Amino acid sequence: MTYNHILISRTDSIGDVILTLPLAGLLRMRFPEAKISFLGMPYTRSIIESCTNIDLFIDWQQIKEQTEEDSIKQIRTLGFDIILHVFPRKEIARLAYKAGIPKRLGTTGRIYNWLYCNNLVPISRRNSNLHESILNLKLTRRVHGFIIDEKPVPLNEILIDYKTVDTDKSGGSIKIGIAPELFINTSNNNSISISIDNIPALYGFVTKPIKDITFGGLLNPDELNIIIHPRSKGSAREWGLNNYANLSRQLMSKTMLSTSHKVRVFITGTSEEGKMLHNEGFFEIAGNVTDVTGKFSLNQFNQFIQCSDVLIAGSTGPLHIASALGKIAIGLFPPIRPMHPGRWAPIGIRAGYLVAEKECSKCRKSGPCECMQLITVEQVQQYLESMVLKYTFKTKWNEVNR
Repeated sequence: MTYNHILISRTDSIGDVILTLPLAGLLRMRFPEAKISFLGMPYTRSIIESCTNIDLFIDWQQIKEQTEEDSIKQIRTLGFDIILHVFPRKEIARLAYKAGIPKRLGTTGRIYNWLYCNNLVPISRRNSNLHESILNLKLTRRVHGFIIDEKPVPLNEILIDYKTVDTDKSGGSIKIGIAPELFINTSNNNSISISIDNIPALYGFVTKPIKDITFGGLLNPDELNIIIHPRSKGSAREWGLNNYANLSRQLMSKTMLSTSHKVRVFITGTSEEGKMLHNEGFFEIAGNVTDVTGKFSLNQFNQFIQCSDVLIAGSTGPLHIASALGKIAIGLFPPIRPMHPGRWAPIGIRAGYLVAEKECSKCRKSGPCECMQLITVEQVQQYLESMVLKYTFKTKWNEVNR
């Protein structure tokens, strides 16, 4: 079956949208002539419009502020053949039904989908061991037709090249991994099996051309430019401001041993997070870092990440942006499900993570995460050095505007 106009609906956060872009890539492979639109929130617009596999961004905020009659009319005018409810939302499912979109795909887990969707898929994200990006592909398998590797991804298999680093005082250990660089041979679509290894080739995520890749002298091509994004706006377990500040101070205090290059450290976040960091004394501990919190729009931040070399953060949108852009992206994760890296690890050709190798649910509802504190500053620095040694960061200056 072919489609002329496909609508992907995902109206949640930046990281979730980034991990949905590979679905657009797979649909583009399967339906090269089709128009692919993406229904999202306005704050994700620059992410969606930076994907080469998406033709049109549709603002859900604008649609829902209209009368239902006007919303239905707008949806009908766009002439969709199919809508993929990747992120379930009752009001969107109802509008798609009333607008008469011929094929409406959703999960069986939402009662309203039995009323508003005519193509139901038995899939549960809550209890799944699969990575978020693979869940998106599995949900839509009936549409794109590719074989999806549904093997559960345990923590010690999500990424390859494992080794155990320094054992912490409690007798536990930290697992680290580096994602493989694999691409997809499309010579025979019917026999392709898509797995977590193929995700980097499917993002299609590029920033707009950048006139000044040094951002007014902030970035230095002769140094290692590292972004540290310490906060998550409550969306993830955090490593702690003291840990990030001490890491920043250590990185700024010496030359990166593996490359003999000096280091520049940039602290990013919203303006509100910047104020909080100042109030908490973060910058007094961090030392001579550069504070760029609140300085960029999302599009500018994407470009800043593109022109930098490394990003270190928890399970946040910027981490997934960096991995999709091919940067060295290091994520710090708790082992608790479903927040663990088996579900949310950054997937990219230079992406990896650190997580305590243990099972734990102590902080499931709230509070500081003890397991995150098992990751030491020294371990993060050691891992960073191994990543920088593996991937020559100087090549990036030749790739920014290609």
